[in-house]
Amino acid sequence: MPIKCTWGEVIAIRGRNGAVGPLAKILAANKSSGFSLVDRARLQRFCAPILNELGKIEPTHLALLEKYGTERPDKPGHYDLPKRVRGTPEEKQRQEYDAEYAKLEAVEVELTLLPLPTDVVEQFDFSTSDLLALDKFLKLPEIPDEQAAPSPTEEKKS
Repeated sequence: MPIKCTWGEVIAIRGRNGAVGPLAKILAANKSSGFSLVDRARLQRFCAPILNELGKIEPTHLALLEKYGTERPDKPGHYDLPKRVRGTPEEKQRQEYDAEYAKLEAVEVELTLLPLPTDVVEQFDFSTSDLLALDKFLKLPEIPDEQAAPSPTEEKKS
């Protein structure tokens, strides 16, 4: 099922700023034997397009880090970005990085993936931020009209 999203939404599933996102939790759980074969297939069909898209994002992001960051001597391939200290040349450099990164996050893509059904999602211990990152990619059950919450205008009429 094609889902339109941005690279920023894909990055949020991976996790930001060193935080572990829901993708790592899904990949780790998918290797465990606690899931049925059907659920493991569902998880794989969800993860594969996201991993593929991350593979397209990373070279662009790495180019930005190389352009604006300083490679760490103790960790080759890791970069420190300039600090946001007002009135310094580093602040201007960081603002330029932030502007280019915002453009990278705004790139729109269409992923063909199998949305995660809630019965599979319920098996994870996702944080609120994980669920927010996954929101667009969840298959929520339909709520019959008689169970749906009344709209605010209907409540005022009573």
